[in-house]
Amino acid sequence: MARGRFGERGADYNPPIGRAIRNAESFSIQAKGYSFTFSHNFRGWKTFTDDIKKKMLEAALAEIKSTVREVGRGAIARAPHYSGALEHSIKVSVPEITSLKGRGRITAIVGVLDSWHSSYDKIAAAGGYPTSSPELIAYIHDYYDDFIGETKDGLKRKHRKEAAVGERVGSRFLTRAWYDIEQGNNLAKGIAKRLFSYNENLSEDVINAMLERAADQIDGEMNE
Repeated sequence: MARGRFGERGADYNPPIGRAIRNAESFSIQAKGYSFTFSHNFRGWKTFTDDIKKKMLEAALAEIKSTVREVGRGAIARAPHYSGALEHSIKVSVPEITSLKGRGRITAIVGVLDSWHSSYDKIAAAGGYPTSSPELIAYIHDYYDDFIGETKDGLKRKHRKEAAVGERVGSRFLTRAWYDIEQGNNLAKGIAKRLFSYNENLSEDVINAMLERAADQIDGEMNE
């Protein structure tokens, strides 16, 4: 014990301390007959975290691919039907990545191919209307509901498809498909559910083949 600053007795808080390193994964401290040993398993922890990151990426990709597949199907169901070419041109683009850094993003696309070609081009050109182009499909996507009422056959075709698929056919078929499907599908929860389960890794080609079959089915229903 040591005497305090004002003549009071106090404890010595600076006892002799020894430190010994046993190996790269542990060390010990000895003080006044007591020994404290600290151990870690950094190698095992790194392996665990690497596995978790890999599983997280696999789960995120699987959930995103599943979501865009359903959005594609929903867009096909909601798209206006002419010859069926529009529905067959709705495809997805999904990434095939093996790693993702911090703050990284995974981007997937659902849209209409630039190669879309309307079978009504001759009629449109004769009437002075625009023919197949990205601008035309953007116009149909945004304003279909505004002009379809002026065409008796087009309105009839719209109602016929709605009866066949059970969805509203018309403007903003892509954005409505995303909104309607995302309302019942929490992406974060979906990823969490997939984290420790088997994840079917569908490729972009497989998903687009599924969408092609969905468009074929609508063709069949509309041609009956």
